[in-house]
Amino acid sequence: MRIVICDDDLNELQKTSSFITEYCDKLNIPLDLLTYNNPKDLINFLSFDEGENKIDAYFLDIVMPKKDGN
Repeated sequence: MRIVICDDDLNELQKTSSFITEYCDKLNIPLDLLTYNNPKDLINFLSFDEGENKIDAYFLDIVMPKKDGN
C-alpha cells in the first residue's frame, strides 16, 4: 500500500506516520509511506510523477498557513 501524508505540524506528521505504520505492521500490509511537511513539495512530487506511481491514500492537513505569499 502506498500512502502520502502532508502536514506542516511535524508532531502531527509523526503521530499519523506512526499510527499508519503500526496498523499496517499489525495486519502485515506492505507499506510505502511518503511524508511531506510542505504542500509545495508534495505538489512538485505529483507534477513530476505523471501518474506513474499509484497512491492508495492521502492524509492531508486541512489548515496550513500561507507561506511566502503563495
